Amino acid sequence: MNNSRLNQTYKAVLAFNRTEPSVPELQIIDLKCQAFEELKSKYETLIQNIRMISCRQENVWAKQEKKWSMAVFGVDRDHNGLFIFSEAPYSGHDLVNILLSLPVSIYNAMYLEGGPEASLYLRGGDWEVEKVGFHEAAYGQGATGSLLVPLPISSG
Repeated sequence: MNNSRLNQTYKAVLAFNRTEPSVPELQIIDLKCQAFEELKSKYETLIQNIRMISCRQENVWAKQEKKWSMAVFGVDRDHNGLFIFSEAPYSGHDLVNILLSLPVSIYNAMYLEGGPEASLYLRGGDWEVEKVGFHEAAYGQGATGSLLVPLPISSG
């Protein structure tokens, strides 16, 4: 069930499970550039979070000193979804600049989670990848990261 409340500060809504073929199967709706009220009924699933790259491919994350690992969701120009995980800590602004410099034609992106809660887990056949994020204070200090936080994330 979708929450009917919309946080105007976050400015990004991941939309998928379309109900009409006239829209992309997957997109990040930018509340500053697109008509959300018209688009929201064309998707069954809407997930809102903080916009990092605008629909004009601009870095909209404010500069700051703090750094942390991040999980980000992006969409390229062909509407492919991109799950992005940076184990190394960066400021949000710096990570966006890195993403915009990559040869993946990233169109826009939104923040998912940061610090130890930002994790990546993949398993297929006989291989497995498990990465857990850091805050800058723990990175490079011999820290191995926390254990993966079970889903759904709960404060407990």
